[in-house]
Formats: sequence, C-alpha cells, structure tokens
Amino acid sequence: MRDARLAMLIVMGLSSAIIAELPAIAQTYPRSSVKIIVSIPPGGVGDVVTRLVSQQLQTAWKVPVVVENRPGGNAAIAAQAVARSAPDGHTFLVAPDAAFTSSPFLSINKLPYSLDEFTPITVLVRLTPVLAVNASLPVKTVEDLVALSKSRPGSLSYGSFGAGTYTHLSMEDFKQRTGADLLHVPYRGSGPAITDLLSGQISAVFASLSTVEEHAKAGSLRIIAAATKERLPDYSDLPTVADSGIANFETSAWFGLFGPANMPTELAERVRDDVSLALATPESIEFFRKNTIQRIDMPLAGFARLIRRDAEHWGALIKSIGLKLD
Repeated sequence: MRDARLAMLIVMGLSSAIIAELPAIAQTYPRSSVKIIVSIPPGGVGDVVTRLVSQQLQTAWKVPVVVENRPGGNAAIAAQAVARSAPDGHTFLVAPDAAFTSSPFLSINKLPYSLDEFTPITVLVRLTPVLAVNASLPVKTVEDLVALSKSRPGSLSYGSFGAGTYTHLSMEDFKQRTGADLLHVPYRGSGPAITDLLSGQISAVFASLSTVEEHAKAGSLRIIAAATKERLPDYSDLPTVADSGIANFETSAWFGLFGPANMPTELAERVRDDVSLALATPESIEFFRKNTIQRIDMPLAGFARLIRRDAEHWGALIKSIGLKLD
C-alpha cells in the first residue's frame, strides 16, 4: 500500500511539474530552428504566404524558419512527415483545406493521415472565389448563365483545377441548385483552365479573384458573381451567387497551419499569436491587398469549428453526387 501511495505521489508530482512548465515552454519557445512543411509545390498562393510568414517569424523568433515543399500523395507526404514529429512547435504543416475537409470523403481508400493526428493552429490565407465566364459568351449575370446553359443542352462546359478541387465541387453544387447544364472539363491546375477559358474552349469557371482579375480588367473574360458569403469590399457592385437567387450559396478555399497532435494549448496559442502578428505587418497587408486574398484571424477553437463546418458541407455534397477518386 505504501509503495502504491508513493508511486501515485510521484506521478502526481510529475504531472504537476509538466503542467507548471507549459507556460514556460511557450515563453522560451523556440529553442532551435523551425521547419514548415508545405504540401504543395513552390509558387502557389499557399506557398508564397508561408514564405512571407516564415520571414516575419524568423525575425521575431531569432532562429531559422525553414520552408520545405513536399507535394504529392494528396498532401499525404507532407502530412505524414509532420504527424510523426514531436509536438514541441518545431515542425508544422501547411496544407489546403481539402486535405482535411473533402479528400477524406473523395478517396476510395482511406487516407494515410487524419485530422486527429494534428493540432489546427490558424488559417494563413483564404482565397476569394468568383464565377467567371468567357467574354464572348452572351452572359452578364448568374441568371443569364443558367438560362443559356438550359437553352443549349450539352454545349456549354466549365473547367476545374482538377477533379475534387473546390473549383469542381463548387460548380457541381451550383448545378444541383440551379439545374444548369454544364459539362465538366478537369485540368491539371489553374493555368491550363484559365487559358482555355480565355480562348473559349470552356465557358465558365469558379476561380480565385487573384487568378482572373487582370484578365477581367483587360476584357478577356467577365466576372459575373462573387462566390463568397458577402460582397467583396473592392467590388461592391458585384453580386454574390446568393444575391442572384441561389440561397446561402457560398464556397471557400483556404490554407491552414497545423502542428502535430498533442501540442500544449499554451504553445499552440503562442504560435497562433505570433503568426497573427506576422500577417498584420505592412508587407503582409500589402501582399493580401495586391493579390485580392483574405486574411482570416480566429482563435484555435474557431479554426477547429471552421474545419468541421467545411467538412460537413463538402462531405454532404460529395455524397449527393456520388463522387469518388482513386
């Protein structure tokens, strides 16, 4: 009995010491270089924002903050590398929302990672999706596009940046709600899709405003609606898809920062706060403005809720259209 009591006291003492040390961990963090593993190739918005943030963090933390791209495997290569890391705040994952919100429902085989293996920390950037059409199409509104597609069955098409991407799922949601007749043409990324939209090979696309804005200003294509919940501040005259009669229509695409599972809450909050400061610098604000992308600042719990909400939305949609990918 005495030995058992002694063992219990030792365990309680160790637990108290660990709990007492957590704030100290956050205060003395980081103790060495930090690595951020990005699940997409260099050059994309998520990668560029990560590098911008890493430079700010390196200055604030006074240790090297290294960005390493490990694309492939539907984010699995990068995700598995981070999931196996110690939860001490020295290894992070940057991945698109799809890695946790739609891919689990799309894959025929179970993904080799899950959200349970990570600590969601913060949204780095949210894209600003809009609905764009070829400039030669006699379409100026969402209603026009729906009506024209129904009057020409099988003749209009839409492009996506790949099967299962938000550009694909958003249009399938749009078609379900409106009855629009649009054939899906998947591409390998945004470049080829926008090229074919400009040439008239496809009729429409959901895409980030930053991808199509300059083409719209040049008159090469036409933006007919924002796919966001509210109207865009710099495009207040542009209606949302919901304004056009499709109640509650909204699409979202973002890149988030994740640590391994079981990171101490105090440490995760410290990292979130420092990233938030990095995203609030004049350089960051100008980058967001220039690229018409959105900064989303929310607490840890808010980010977790966002992931659950988006997973429920995309999961229900994927089930309704019966989409599965290898």
